[in-house]
Amino acid sequence: MKAIEALPKGGGIIFISRGDPPAEMARLKAGNVMKTLEADDLLLTRGESQRLMRLRLQARPSTKLAQEVHHRTGGWAAGIVLITERLKKGELEPDDDTGRWPWPVKVFTLGRFGLMKEGSPVHFSKKALQKPLAMLRVLIALGGRNVAEEEIVDILWQDLDGHSAHKALAITLHRLRNLLGNSCVLLFRDKRITLNPCYCWVDVWAFERLLHKADAAIGEDKKENAIDLIEKAVAMCHGPFMGQDATAVCFEPARVRLKSKLVRYTALLVDLYEEKGEFDQAIDLLRRGIEADPLAEDLYRHLMLCYQKLNRRAEALDVYNDLKRVLTSAHGIVPSSGTEAVYRSIITG
Repeated sequence: MKAIEALPKGGGIIFISRGDPPAEMARLKAGNVMKTLEADDLLLTRGESQRLMRLRLQARPSTKLAQEVHHRTGGWAAGIVLITERLKKGELEPDDDTGRWPWPVKVFTLGRFGLMKEGSPVHFSKKALQKPLAMLRVLIALGGRNVAEEEIVDILWQDLDGHSAHKALAITLHRLRNLLGNSCVLLFRDKRITLNPCYCWVDVWAFERLLHKADAAIGEDKKENAIDLIEKAVAMCHGPFMGQDATAVCFEPARVRLKSKLVRYTALLVDLYEEKGEFDQAIDLLRRGIEADPLAEDLYRHLMLCYQKLNRRAEALDVYNDLKRVLTSAHGIVPSSGTEAVYRSIITG
């Protein structure tokens, strides 16, 4: 109190405390000599949160993204700074199961190639966009994270010399950032490119994340949980990786890997349905899988087995004949020995 009384005119003292002001200061507060700031008074508004993010990012965040960060931090400046720094570095990968995180960019590859920015589809008619979009496709096909620039150069600019190829990559990377609307969407460090998962949602990543969670649920004997997760993952698939018409060699490893996962987890989901006696759902799932990928022989075989268990012999044989016709037409081959064995067991059963 003596220190307060000895203050020169125009001076002031700031007290920082975790508790309320002591009783002897009540007179100062009542006389409007002392002002108090509570914790809530230090919280930023949504607009202030967005401006702080803009300063830290050196780019304008979308309103939805700023609102989500504000919601997660409660408006605390320290939390906003921490999340913003993690956003810049790509260290924060939102859990998309909540459906809340407002990714500015979404990329679709499972059956088609599509791009959405701030909720609106991006149209690919302009010739100037073709190379940046090709880079985005290749980047995702190679995993999308820490992809060496040499790998991309070897695929997209193999006909150019080293200096010209790397210059072309730099120009295309700049154009792709402009197309996606934010420099933070693509990270370039130590000659490696990463698609920032904080800014960009990719259906392949979401698909594999759901299956990983399904594995964990099965390990914990939470089968209903696993069914829900696999159903969500399978529903995302509408055909081959990057679509039927995408024939680039660099897409093939991802296409084979994703097809294998889809078939394996579809079969697992069929088994889970059958355990519950839900054969109609199993049949519907397999038919949708075949419609999405008419050459997925494993799905035909599982469907034949499913019909066999239900003693629906004629339908099982129809599935076999459909498969035989598709394989002959597409590749001039016959069904595998495993499928033939199932066929013989149906015929003799």
